[in-house]
Amino acid sequence: MTLVRQRGARIYEAVAQLVLGWILLFAKGLESRNAIEAALGEALRSSREIGQKSLEPHICLLRAELSGDEATRERELREAHRLFAEMGATGHAERIAPLLAESAR
Repeated sequence: MTLVRQRGARIYEAVAQLVLGWILLFAKGLESRNAIEAALGEALRSSREIGQKSLEPHICLLRAELSGDEATRERELREAHRLFAEMGATGHAERIAPLLAESAR
């Protein structure tokens, strides 16, 4: 990550942290929750520092997967949906809509 900062490519730092979170989830499952949450915190911090809001809904999606309860999962899915719709990423928003409907049951 130091090299990324030195070269002024901070967006890659945020993306790398987000990808690391997904990899940990798929490879180790929820037993790696702490490491995933740390990676997401870094991704969010980095993306906000450089004003790159496009990663935030993706972070919400991973947080929804990590959630231990339906209320948190639904809240994170709603936020991801709102952010995608707000930025005009309608395909992503449409992909989340069935998950929201499922979560509301």
